[in-house]
Amino acid sequence: MILIFITQSMIRFITGDSVDNVTNPIVQTYPMKVKSIPFTLFTIFSNKYTLYRFLWFNVREYIFTFSLLIFIVLSMIYGIKDMPSWFDNIKSETGSIFFKIGSVFRRPLPILFCLLLLPLPKNNISLISIFGTTFQDILMLHKISGWLFGIFAIIHSCCDIIGCVLGGLKLSSASYKNGILCFGFIVILVLTVFIRRKFYNIFHKIHIICFCCIIPTYIYHIKAFTHDYYYYLFIPLSLYLFDILLRFLHFVFPAKIISKEVTKTGYVILRFKKNIFYNSTQFMDVLIPTISPWSFHPFSIVCSNFTQIMERKLSEHQKDSINNPLLSQENVPITISSPNSESHVTQEEPLIKRTNKRSHCSEICIVVAPFGGWTNKLKEANEETLKKIPMFVLNPVGRPICALGNARKIVLIGTGIGFAPMLGHLQALCIDGVHEVDVICVTRSNDLVIAFQEDLIVAKTRIIGTIENYCTREIEECPRLTDVVSFIEGRPSFSSIASRYTEMKDVLVLGWGSSMLTNEIKKAFRKVQGVHFTVYTENGKF
Repeated sequence: MILIFITQSMIRFITGDSVDNVTNPIVQTYPMKVKSIPFTLFTIFSNKYTLYRFLWFNVREYIFTFSLLIFIVLSMIYGIKDMPSWFDNIKSETGSIFFKIGSVFRRPLPILFCLLLLPLPKNNISLISIFGTTFQDILMLHKISGWLFGIFAIIHSCCDIIGCVLGGLKLSSASYKNGILCFGFIVILVLTVFIRRKFYNIFHKIHIICFCCIIPTYIYHIKAFTHDYYYYLFIPLSLYLFDILLRFLHFVFPAKIISKEVTKTGYVILRFKKNIFYNSTQFMDVLIPTISPWSFHPFSIVCSNFTQIMERKLSEHQKDSINNPLLSQENVPITISSPNSESHVTQEEPLIKRTNKRSHCSEICIVVAPFGGWTNKLKEANEETLKKIPMFVLNPVGRPICALGNARKIVLIGTGIGFAPMLGHLQALCIDGVHEVDVICVTRSNDLVIAFQEDLIVAKTRIIGTIENYCTREIEECPRLTDVVSFIEGRPSFSSIASRYTEMKDVLVLGWGSSMLTNEIKKAFRKVQGVHFTVYTENGKF
C-alpha cells in the first residue's frame, strides 16, 4: 500500500494539475513558422514541434538534451587528453592523425548508446518526466542520439580503416566489426526513407529487429564483458524497470464498468471508472476477460464526465475572480451564450496554470465499432453481466505534449469511428480554454452525435466556430442540437471544405478515419495554396 501511495503521488507530480483526474494536454509552443525551417532539417526531424523544442530549449525543460551536448563535448575533450601513446609510433604521420581523430569520435559512443536504450513508453509518461521532460522530448532525444551515434560510428570506423592503410598495419577484427556496423547503419537509414512513408507497421518491426541487432554488435565490439562499459546500462534499465512497475500498478487494479450503450448503427459506448490520470487526446489498451481474454485492444479516450468538469471549472473560476480581482482584470472575458440555457461561459486561465483539490476516480468512455469477432460479443453482451466483470486497462499514465494551442485555427475532421478521437481532442481544447475550432463529422447516421449531445452542447460554448455532421444514410431528429450542430445529408466535398480556409494562416487540420477518406482529406487540403496545413491521420482501430 505504501508503494502504491508513493507511485500515485509521483504520478500526480508527473501529470501536473488536473480536474477529476483529467489533465490539460494543450501546450503553447514557440510562435515560429514552418516556412523558416530548412527542408533538410524538416525531413530529419519529422515533427515540426519537436524541431521547435530542439532549436529553442532551456536547461530546465530540456535537461536531457542539454546534458547530452555537455557530456559529448566533455568526452571528446577527455579523448584528446587521454590519447593512446602508440599512435605516435606509427610510421605515417597522416595515419597517426586519422587514428587520433577516430579515437576522439569514439569516446561519446557509450554515452549515445546509453541514451538509445532510454525507454520510450507508448503514449505514456515515465519517471524521466520528473525532470521536466515529456514524451516528445525523449522521442527527440532518441532521434538525436541515433543520428549522432551513427555519424560518430561512421567517422570512427573510416578513420580507423584509413589509419591502418596509411600506417601499413593489418586490419584488425575490430576494424572489420566497425565496417560491418557502419555499413549496417547506412543500410538502415536508406531503408527507413522508403519504408516509413508507406508501411509504418513494417518499418516499426524492422526498426526493432535492427535495433536488437546493433546493440549486441556494439556490446561485442567494445568487449563489455572485460571492460566497465556495462555500467552505462544501469540508467536506462532502471528507468525501464520503473516503467514496468508503473504499468503493473495500473494493471493490477481493474476498472469498473458503469454502463454500456449500443447506438442505432451498432457502435458500442462503454463507460467505466478507474483511478488513473489521463487526457482525452490519449488512448488506452483495454482487456475484458470474458470477451477477449488473450489480447489488449487500443481505443481513443473520451472524457465521460466532461460536462461536470466544465461546470466545476466555471464555478472555480468565478470564485477565483471574486477572491482575486486582478485575475479577472488580466484575462479579458469572452462570454458565449449557450443555446439551451441561460448560463454563460467565460474564458479563464489554462488548466495547466492552476491548482485544484485532489479528485476522485475518473470516468472514462470508449467507442467500439462492430468490426466482428470480439466486438460483436461485446455488442451482444448483457449490460448487468458486464458490470460484474472486471476490466483491465493499460496506459495512459501521464500527459504527452499536444501542441494544438500553437495554431490560430484548428479544424477537426472525424469519419466513422474517427468520431471518437475527434471528440476527445475537442474536449481537450475546451478544457484548456476558448479556441477557434471547426468540427466536421462524417458518419452513416447522426446517432453518435446524439449520444454525445450533452458534450457537444457544452463544447459549442467553448469554441469559436461551427460543428457540421454529414450523414450518408439517415438523419434522426434532435431538437436540442438544432442551434449547435448543422446536419447535412450526403457525403461532403472536402475540396469545397478546404477552399473555406484559403488565404488563412496558422491553420491546423487533424483528421481521423479510414485510409480512403483520409487520403481524400490530404488531397483536398494539399491543393490549397498559400496556407500551411498539417493533416494528421490515424488509421485502423481507435
